[in-house]
Amino acid sequence: MARINYTRGYDLIFQWVSIFGAIFICTAVVDIIDPISTPLEHWLEKNGFKWIWVILMWVYIIGGYISSVALITGKLFWLPAFMYARWTLSTKITANEARRLSFLFDGTLGGSWYPLKQIKGLPPKVRRVALFRFADKIADKHGLTRPFNLS
Repeated sequence: MARINYTRGYDLIFQWVSIFGAIFICTAVVDIIDPISTPLEHWLEKNGFKWIWVILMWVYIIGGYISSVALITGKLFWLPAFMYARWTLSTKITANEARRLSFLFDGTLGGSWYPLKQIKGLPPKVRRVALFRFADKIADKHGLTRPFNLS
């Protein structure tokens, strides 16, 4: 049975969007390559190579889907951190800052989850710096490079 691990609701949403986004990308690519693949399929069938077509289709289905998921999650891995900071903490951060904060949200800290309630309770003007200092503190605790290097 497949299992999806997530740390926050935004992480779960991102994972579902990645799964269905990959299906959408594969479907779009099928539409694009159809003018080439249909004649190839007919030629292979006509010449007794139907089995090659079956192999090609499975390679495309499995490889295309895995590649699509990797594309989405590889390029946008920081999006759950961005959404959490912007919408839950009401703290404006950039995409680059979200990349540096993403380790707090992606479950790579041995499944540790930090609710950040203390930061949410702070006045809006100090939340951003407090979030960055918290990230540096957690990075130190787990032996990681400090993402913001604030004292």
